[in-house]
Amino acid sequence: MPAVTWTPAMSVGVEALDTDHKMLFGLINQLADAIAKGEADAIVASIINGLVDYTEYHFGREEAMMRASGYAELESHHVAHRQIIEALQHIREAYAGGFRDGIERGLLDFMRDWIAGHILGEDMKYAPIMKGREAELACVDEAYTRRLIQLAAN
Repeated sequence: MPAVTWTPAMSVGVEALDTDHKMLFGLINQLADAIAKGEADAIVASIINGLVDYTEYHFGREEAMMRASGYAELESHHVAHRQIIEALQHIREAYAGGFRDGIERGLLDFMRDWIAGHILGEDMKYAPIMKGREAELACVDEAYTRRLIQLAAN
């Protein structure tokens, strides 16, 4: 049984962001599965790295779309995102440093509780603002992706 399950009620109405959310759910479920199976630290560390990196990517894309939509609560949403990223980075660093005592389960519980609450609470606030702007948001998404590719190339 998965640790978290995405449901249609969690859709924010923007395919790219819904896909990101589903990907995060998948990573959380991979972590839960790896923990349950007692898989090697290297596998768990890889999943944690993927979870942190994809969360950062998703937040950047989501905020770019909020900015383009003129979302009034972007700054407070950004602050919440920064807090999550900082917490995830600390967990990743602790795990990489050899701290294992309860960190896997703590991360899993943290992410499971956070993701559903954040999507159903905070993310649903921007859904009406973005509704009907799919073409415009697709352009924002393409520009965001191009910028990331350019940064990676440099």
